[in-house]
Amino acid sequence: SYLAVPVIARSGEVLGGLFFGHSQPDVFGERAERIVAAIASQAAIAIDKARLYRAAQEEIERRRKIEAALRESEQSLEHKVGERTLELAASNARLRAEAEERQRAEGRFQVLVDGVTDYAVYMLGPTGIVSNWNTGAQRIKGYGAEDIVGQHFSHFYTEEDRKAGAPERALAI
Repeated sequence: SYLAVPVIARSGEVLGGLFFGHSQPDVFGERAERIVAAIASQAAIAIDKARLYRAAQEEIERRRKIEAALRESEQSLEHKVGERTLELAASNARLRAEAEERQRAEGRFQVLVDGVTDYAVYMLGPTGIVSNWNTGAQRIKGYGAEDIVGQHFSHFYTEEDRKAGAPERALAI
């Protein structure tokens, strides 16, 4: 006698089979076939569950590794942000110190320039706009700082010289 029952997963995949043999004929009847079919069904369920369990364990391990990598990446990023923040704070402190020193120097320069009364000392921007004006310039040119700062220096030229392009040539030089 021979009895064979396939072990089939829920997906329809054949996982294997249960095979029984006996030396005497007609040993396996319908009852034995139902019992072995039920055992094959239980075996398929057990195999499916084992596969699902293994897949779940693999997924848990994969996620654990990803979470560890994310934590490590986050810590690295926080460390880099901390370092960069310190660098920026140090740069800001240097820039503030430089700006304060520049303001002090400009203040000293302004006091020096304002103290010169025998000479006209003024500063022009690249386009010819007056940006600084001293007491000597006021005395010699006749314009107060409030009248000329922010104006084009071509005011110092006659109309004839302006038409001839003298201010532009002077600025180019």
